[in-house]
Amino acid sequence: ISGDGDYKFYNGTDLVSSPFVATQGDYSFKVVDGEGCSSPAKPVTIGQPDVVSFVDASPVDALCYNGNGHITVSAKGGNGTYTFKYGSTESATTTVFNSATDFPAGKYYIRAYDSNDCPSDAKFVTIDQPKAVTLVATPVNPTCNGGNGSITVKAEGGSGTYTFKYGSAETAITEDLKPLPAGKYYVKAFDENGCESNMETPTITDPDALNSGSIAN
Repeated sequence: ISGDGDYKFYNGTDLVSSPFVATQGDYSFKVVDGEGCSSPAKPVTIGQPDVVSFVDASPVDALCYNGNGHITVSAKGGNGTYTFKYGSTESATTTVFNSATDFPAGKYYIRAYDSNDCPSDAKFVTIDQPKAVTLVATPVNPTCNGGNGSITVKAEGGSGTYTFKYGSAETAITEDLKPLPAGKYYVKAFDENGCESNMETPTITDPDALNSGSIAN
């Protein structure tokens, strides 16, 4: 810039300071020196990025009761890479997460932030869970001493069909149910996702053995 050093800056006919803080839009700047000499007007256009918004914000429900789900997220707009944050209220989305983060069942507010920390609108998502798998196992005693009894089972909750397993110890519940001799057993039900029930401990009891006796004529 040449001319008298007492410069003033204008946007159109409005006197402005330097630096000039401007929002998106079209501007026409010129500088005038102390003698009233003016530069040619210089047009300037200030743009802005697209608003940050979610492309995907999909809850993935927990497979088992008291298990964890996820929130699949992606975003567009803004600048640079994105950070995703969640919270329990719309104004408290402060905890960073990603699509692999474990979430217990519940309700969450999430936002996407670009590299300039510009936020998206908050989005409300709910992660659900199935009901707990519950089991009732009832022993059926053998008819004769030394014979096999059985265990009747009834399961509820979880998802899909059930598989029933038994073992002779709490940590060895691996065998499919079948006719069983007298004894104490540990039984669990498993739904189609492998979610397990409470443990039942039915006991199959032998009837007394028949005593041989004499037959009088």
